[in-house]
Amino acid sequence: MAESAIGFSPGHISGYFRRCDGDSPETTGSCGGGIVIDKGVHAEVTPADTTAVSVYIEHNPGEKTCIAHSSPPIEYALKNLGVTASVKTVTSLPPGAGFGLSAAALLATLAAANALFDTHLTDDAIIRLAHKSELQYQTGLGDVVACTGGGIVCRMHPGITSDITRMNGHGVCLSALSFGKG
Repeated sequence: MAESAIGFSPGHISGYFRRCDGDSPETTGSCGGGIVIDKGVHAEVTPADTTAVSVYIEHNPGEKTCIAHSSPPIEYALKNLGVTASVKTVTSLPPGAGFGLSAAALLATLAAANALFDTHLTDDAIIRLAHKSELQYQTGLGDVVACTGGGIVCRMHPGITSDITRMNGHGVCLSALSFGKG
């Protein structure tokens, strides 16, 4: 087994959304539209006796500050995956400001854990587990499915198996200003 693995997932800015409660995780989520961005979350996963998660924000290249010593959604996902690991997530985006960072952190962590522990999860299984974790902790309702591809996204129905229209966003320059948590 490798010593560690690193995963990355882009963030997602929701332009609009409507919460939709279904009768299962597959039908629960949101309808809406947004933009997948090139910044997101890197997750480094290392085997450990017990699961521990540290969340870092990178203010400038190489200048990181730990802002949390736990992430219940990531801990839940790893427990469901049946592995224990030390996880370090890093982003340059402001947490809690609508950039889909919980979804990005879950997808990056699960991709790295899947590679590291050779759990043989398909991309679809990673998406389902990340979405289930988001629903369990009410941290996001449509960002997981949006983050799994790029471009300008319109989710027609809730859940992870709904119709999604993606438009190419190449050449689109987007600037965002965050005033902190909403």
